[in-house]
Amino acid sequence: MATYSETLTESFVLTDAQTINVRFNALIAEQIIIPATYELTGTLYFGWIMNMDTRYVSRYLDYVFNSVTKYEEFYLGANGNGIADLDGDTDDGDEIAASIVTGVTDFDEDKQKRVEKAWLGARSDGQLVLKTVTDETVERFYLVRPLSIPGIHRTSVTLGKGVKAAYWQFKLENTKGADFDLDSIEFFVVPLTRV
Repeated sequence: MATYSETLTESFVLTDAQTINVRFNALIAEQIIIPATYELTGTLYFGWIMNMDTRYVSRYLDYVFNSVTKYEEFYLGANGNGIADLDGDTDDGDEIAASIVTGVTDFDEDKQKRVEKAWLGARSDGQLVLKTVTDETVERFYLVRPLSIPGIHRTSVTLGKGVKAAYWQFKLENTKGADFDLDSIEFFVVPLTRV
């Protein structure tokens, strides 16, 4: 397997030919792991991973590794202090805060709308919270009905009555380090007549 490694100090731009080669090469892998480190007002670390099947990107905060690999069934991270196994229910004893955030959407409708309910296909070993952000200003939090039976199941979240906005964003997050998987999320959207 060929590996390409580049240390970047600022940024880089790919030509069209390079982009095509990157896309082609990436199609044969399950995911692309892009460890990156940034220092902003102190030290803040980021790591990015792209799932090549879905093309979804994940961001990991406080990700202090300069390289990541999968060896057999294990994911390993390395830095100047050595190699770490990236598995387990805690982060060096601390609960792992995890979330999934959607982009801001108007649901392809320029008028205000209500989102009355969300349906999730998920599994979790603890409590989940669904957060809504309307018009990029007001946040509301809703507890997701506990998923007490094993496996992925559908559950619903009834959202606040009377809440209307043109733009919506959603964040699903765990509490107390609960492990969760999200298979799907759907929304019951009611368009209103007012812009």
